[in-house]
Amino acid sequence: MKTLILILTAAALAACARGASRPATALDPGRCQALKADLDAADSSGTSALAAQMADGTSLSPEQRSQVDAYHAALDAYVGGNCHTAGK
Repeated sequence: MKTLILILTAAALAACARGASRPATALDPGRCQALKADLDAADSSGTSALAAQMADGTSLSPEQRSQVDAYHAALDAYVGGNCHTAGK
């Protein structure tokens, strides 16, 4: 869970840094829930740990890189869609 929080924080900061020129569009709650479920499943299967290893410079197999890329895409959509701020 700590890894997920760190990755979400890093993604949020990255989105803020690059998102200054483009406004974020809030996603509908159903899409946010689906993205959250995808992120939770990836976290429980160890994909977030693979993402952390990749960030540390560890070489990953093509399959693992594909998992991490899909995880990052879901995370980017989650943060970019303001799902992390929904209901606040």
